[in-house]
Amino acid sequence: MKNKTKNFRLRIKPRIFIRISSLLLLVFIAVIAAFNLFIHSYIHSDVETQLANLVSIYGDDSLSFEEKEDAHVSGQHKSKLGADGDVLILDSSYEMIKYEGVSDLSNTQVSQIIEELKAESINLQSVSKLSIKTPSGDYYASSMVDNKSDDAYLIFFVDVTVLNRVVDTVNLALVIIMSVALCISFVIANSIANSVTSPIRKLSTFAERIGKGDFSPQEFSLVEIELSELAAVMNQSAEKLSQYDSEQRAFFQNVSHELRTPLMAIKCHAEGIECGFMDAEKSSRIIISETDRLADMVEELLYISRMDNFAQDTPMEDNDLRETLELCAENMKPVAEKAGIHLDLEFDDEPVMFYYNEKQIHRAVINLLSNAIRYATSTVKLGCKACNGTVQITVTDDGHGVSSEDLPHIFERFYKGKDGKHGIGLSITKLIVALHKGTIDVSGESGTLFKITFPASK
Repeated sequence: MKNKTKNFRLRIKPRIFIRISSLLLLVFIAVIAAFNLFIHSYIHSDVETQLANLVSIYGDDSLSFEEKEDAHVSGQHKSKLGADGDVLILDSSYEMIKYEGVSDLSNTQVSQIIEELKAESINLQSVSKLSIKTPSGDYYASSMVDNKSDDAYLIFFVDVTVLNRVVDTVNLALVIIMSVALCISFVIANSIANSVTSPIRKLSTFAERIGKGDFSPQEFSLVEIELSELAAVMNQSAEKLSQYDSEQRAFFQNVSHELRTPLMAIKCHAEGIECGFMDAEKSSRIIISETDRLADMVEELLYISRMDNFAQDTPMEDNDLRETLELCAENMKPVAEKAGIHLDLEFDDEPVMFYYNEKQIHRAVINLLSNAIRYATSTVKLGCKACNGTVQITVTDDGHGVSSEDLPHIFERFYKGKDGKHGIGLSITKLIVALHKGTIDVSGESGTLFKITFPASK
């Protein structure tokens, strides 16, 4: 049952038509119901007044029957809707004694009323607002005993045939209007649906094209603001997907190239050792060196992949940033000493509190220090300070600086400047900085300065 409900779907056009039609039906049903309720209530109230007036006239024993007839004809309550009241005198056998009418009913109509009373075995002594339906008309009746005659009963009735026919005619007119309105609603629903489905079909085609790998933008002339905004978002998504696709292609090309180089070196020296025409000790060192290089590259690739996929799940804590940077300096001190580089720390005296992931910031700064030591002449400076609502980290070396050609591309993946290693470290650093909502800038006029700026912890 659940699957049937889930799979029940409708196109937009019939859905719009059903909803508009349902609304119209509810409105018309409410109008018809309210009209019938009001008009029948009004008819009943008016007929009751008429019958009560006739009962009061013919129930007055101080008047003769002729005087009652005169009062009936000249002074009875007239219906606001046009129905007249009549008097019929019957005996206990439902035989007509006399008919006193102002509505000029035919003998057939009067006979039909009597036959209906007889068929229903109506107690003529006391009838109050009895509804009588005959082939020729509709009536409401009341009765009373004629005190001045033996075995005689006064039957008062009001002809409402015309009124009921008017009500039926109005109901028929309302039904016709409702039918016409439904036809019009179909035309309107069709027009509305076409105005919605046509651009949706275009957007669906565009989405299908994107799914097949065609990311070229498409121009849409849409009147609807929401659909126009959707088209703009889809174009932006296509542009980003195109950029991502290009980056992925370049990424895999670069990865295959970077991995192939050490693998080929390892294979070449291993085959040389096997064939005996290469020095085993020297080739072993090269194999170890290339293996280390390959392991570092794979580790960085795995790290950057994890950063891309789990960027939103990074656990962070509020710590003194100086402690993490001091640990980075301790880790890189042997490397610096081996290269003959002095590592200088320039930290604020007060704690520099920052909300961050210690492992990621450690990795980012290690990458910067490794890069700086590789290019420095004699000194690398690591700085940390809080300044004007921000937290700043600086890494400076006194090397030859970054060329103007390399500067715009220095954070791109696999871009290697002169003496570069893998071209991944700085891109990882930039990604980590971005995850902490910071920015990183580089200048290379005299030496190289990397400056990371984070918003201070609240």
